[in-house]
Amino acid sequence: MTPEQLAARGVRVKPLVWVDGRISDDSERFTADTVYGSYELMEWADGTFGGTMVDGVEFGDLETMEAARAAAEADHAARICAALEMMED
Repeated sequence: MTPEQLAARGVRVKPLVWVDGRISDDSERFTADTVYGSYELMEWADGTFGGTMVDGVEFGDLETMEAARAAAEADHAARICAALEMMED
């Protein structure tokens, strides 16, 4: 099942809830916990971004925190949708 198939039925995967954990005055760490693990995003003092998916895979080159969050949300939705199947009406 895909997020689009869910949406066609009026259902969506709930978005991640991000918690801001400041590392220092100019660096931040954001985490989102799920039933299958946690996502972690970092914004460093030099303006670069990093992070890891639930399984420890690092995010690729991302230029903004919004892009990092969008990548995590897409991964989260894909994991949830992979556990669902359509039932015959």
